[in-house]
Amino acid sequence: MRLDIPTDNQSAAALEWIGFTPETAMALQVAYSHIRSPLMSLIDYAISCVHLDYYLSPDCITPFLRASRDKRLEVIGISPQLRKAILDSEFQDVCDTQTDHFWAVDSLKTNYRALEEISLRLKNYTKAHGSSPNSPKNEQTQLSQPGSLSPEDLGDPLPEIESSLADYGLRPQVCSVVDTARQDLPNHITLWMARAVFAADSVGEHYQLFTENGSVIPDELGSKMAGYDFGVEGKRLLVLYGERDTAEKFRQWTARRCPAVETLLVKVQLPTAFINGQRQENIYPSAEFKEYVWYSRNPHILEEDRRTGRVDRFQRFLEAGLIQGPICRAAHLTQIQVKGTQIQGVAREDVETALIAEDFMEASDDHLATQWVFINQSSTPETREDFPAKLHIEIFPPSDSWKR
Repeated sequence: MRLDIPTDNQSAAALEWIGFTPETAMALQVAYSHIRSPLMSLIDYAISCVHLDYYLSPDCITPFLRASRDKRLEVIGISPQLRKAILDSEFQDVCDTQTDHFWAVDSLKTNYRALEEISLRLKNYTKAHGSSPNSPKNEQTQLSQPGSLSPEDLGDPLPEIESSLADYGLRPQVCSVVDTARQDLPNHITLWMARAVFAADSVGEHYQLFTENGSVIPDELGSKMAGYDFGVEGKRLLVLYGERDTAEKFRQWTARRCPAVETLLVKVQLPTAFINGQRQENIYPSAEFKEYVWYSRNPHILEEDRRTGRVDRFQRFLEAGLIQGPICRAAHLTQIQVKGTQIQGVAREDVETALIAEDFMEASDDHLATQWVFINQSSTPETREDFPAKLHIEIFPPSDSWKR
């Protein structure tokens, strides 16, 4: 088995590793060399370029619209392997919950977080066990050609690097390792979630799921900003699923796109009294659902209409602490603008007829998959100390498909 990773996380090799084509990776590195700034790393710069304004001129918009989904991802420099993963028909229902462009950016960011973590663990292993005679003398060397760390660099055989609870953002003082999940707690509601261990939108560098006293940090557990089905502009969301199999499908989708990452399936138990104490709103497939989801996926429009009073009827959702409803598969509700031109999404007058039965994700029991969206109404992503969740976390290893 060969483990190939770049020796420099700020290189064209790293860009290629996380999912860019070799040509795009090299072009981005060259472009970045002319604007090098201490305020933006190469990776940050590259991901900031993964938007259509960077690649499309007004004359290219019409051909882009007529292109296949695979071609659109190719235009923005996504590698064939990542394009194939994003467009895998096995996960079509999950993919359709957001745009292909969204999943491309999410995959690039998640893969880079995985690269950072793998590199850190290798360095920690080297410090603890001593450098191999064949190990690189300078791991910070800029690479003009793709480079990698091979088993020979680390000694033979390839070492098994043990992980600790702390590697997963779990404090040993408040967490324990068990073989099987304990029985469900009485007077609790069980919900589920899935994510990469180090998700693309994790908060800060010092990732922790718990405070020192054992309280769950909801902003780290979910860490989602508005722009999903039930978004509230400027508020942080914790999106949980009502069914285990729904969460498992999202976990497998993450593992398919980002095979080098470890993934989590999290069982979240919340006291019934806590749930009942939330300002709750339930929303079901209806004309109201269609329009509210359209607003949530296009927060710039929501903000414009809020100033004119056009969204007063949605005020109860905007002020809620918990919204329950089905999971929408209609990625076409999301508008994408290129130089002022709408190239994807439906117009306001078409929202009423935009959704059909197939636009909702189903659970394995032929019922609609459900989401429970907890909204932190604070204007800043502060820890909410009143989130009394009990977690059982299953950790899944990376796929062998990324090792050569």
